[in-house]
Amino acid sequence: MEIEYKKMINAEVIRADHVYKTYDLGQIQVEALKGVNFSMKKGELVSLMGPSGSGKSTLFNIIGTMDTPTKGAVFVNGIDLSTMTELEKTRFRSEQIGFIFQFYNLIPVLSALENVILPIAALKKPGKQQVEAGFRALDMVGLKDRANHRPDELSGGEQQRVCIARSLINSPAIILADEPTGNLDQETGKTILALFKKLNEDNHQSFLIITHDPAVAAQTSRTLYIEDGVIIQDSKIDVSSIDASAISIVDRAVTFIKAEDNVAGKISLPDLARKLSVEEDRVEQIVERILRRNLLTGHIEGDYLVMKKGGLERR
Repeated sequence: MEIEYKKMINAEVIRADHVYKTYDLGQIQVEALKGVNFSMKKGELVSLMGPSGSGKSTLFNIIGTMDTPTKGAVFVNGIDLSTMTELEKTRFRSEQIGFIFQFYNLIPVLSALENVILPIAALKKPGKQQVEAGFRALDMVGLKDRANHRPDELSGGEQQRVCIARSLINSPAIILADEPTGNLDQETGKTILALFKKLNEDNHQSFLIITHDPAVAAQTSRTLYIEDGVIIQDSKIDVSSIDASAISIVDRAVTFIKAEDNVAGKISLPDLARKLSVEEDRVEQIVERILRRNLLTGHIEGDYLVMKKGGLERR
């Protein structure tokens, strides 16, 4: 039976009621979510923060219909996701939920346009309708003139804008963005956040942004903090009082490292984690990203980043 969710009129785009998720790992049971409660109105721009292992990804997957709660219920656009079959979830996900990922998830052999229309192609819409919708979505993110370029012919920021266009193709009820600026430099990250805010203000597009970066969260009107599987804080932010510059966590890490007295020696990863307010396993990922992008020269040795002479010079 087809679910007529498009006829629903509901002020809430997401509602989580006492959501629990337990993973059974043989003799061990891991409680990832322990009674999550929150709601999000249509047209809101909300961020979700929390340390590694706090339950962010589990909640992301449940809202995105890619996982199911052990107990409790999640409603998206007024529909209880637990009432759907897997086939209904697949269609609902294609039509009502847009996804933006940190590492783009673009298909290398396809053009920007072909990547963008994948969600609508899966719904078997007419070819002309797919192409028209694809060009409209690319135009919304300022990439209409790059429609025929493959991902390797686009910059990181352009690739992320292709992902945003792909997420918009079906005019979804909610866009879920997972660390959308985490793989970008500061200026490009600011551009992507500005685009989110424009889409939110002009089109009333709802966004839930999962992030480790307080500077990203500061650009949203409301921040949910999750810790040990529970939402522990729901803060409304006065956007007018916020500095418009958003600094990526990679750039902040480089700034902290530059401030060290002995930049040619060892940098303590636990100390860096405390300065960035992230978990120690997360800071190693951040440093590896810095090394891959050649923002500094060195290597990880145990709990230290071992710097080479002149390692902070951009190459």
